[in-house]
Amino acid sequence: PTDKSKPRVTDTGTQPHRILGLMPNYRSVSAGTIPPPPGFKQSFKIATRQAFDYSSFVFLGITTASAYWQGSHPSLNTWNGGDSVFWAYLWRGFLDKTDGTYQSAWILPTLLHEDTRYYAMGHGSKWKRLGYAMSRVAVARTYSGHWTPNLAGLGGKVGAQEIGRAHV
Repeated sequence: PTDKSKPRVTDTGTQPHRILGLMPNYRSVSAGTIPPPPGFKQSFKIATRQAFDYSSFVFLGITTASAYWQGSHPSLNTWNGGDSVFWAYLWRGFLDKTDGTYQSAWILPTLLHEDTRYYAMGHGSKWKRLGYAMSRVAVARTYSGHWTPNLAGLGGKVGAQEIGRAHV
């Protein structure tokens, strides 16, 4: 006999690992699929794939160049002059991005037992699915499958900002 009150645990589905062929998509789950909770080890693997994906370095280069040209971090502008200023911006950007990824995809979800993966809706109008996708920034699932505020996702972003501001 099967218990219909509990969701069926299945494989992770067939979500593509790239959005538009470029951006990493390791935290998505196909519609109707309910995988087991990610746990410590899987969350670490997801965060590592996300942080060190080649496209992360493309976006890092773009955001670093933008911050450098705008002089966004004046304290870095005195960093030995010349090209070393750009490298200081690049290093800071890399640390900020990887720090935020590990906090919001590994450390905080593991401590709070939150599953911050994106569960695709798979049905409904484009507007309904867009609204649902946007709401996932603020809403996550617990390991037991209940909805909860996305404290891990939001906390990781805030934590990374605070660490970044404290060091430069």
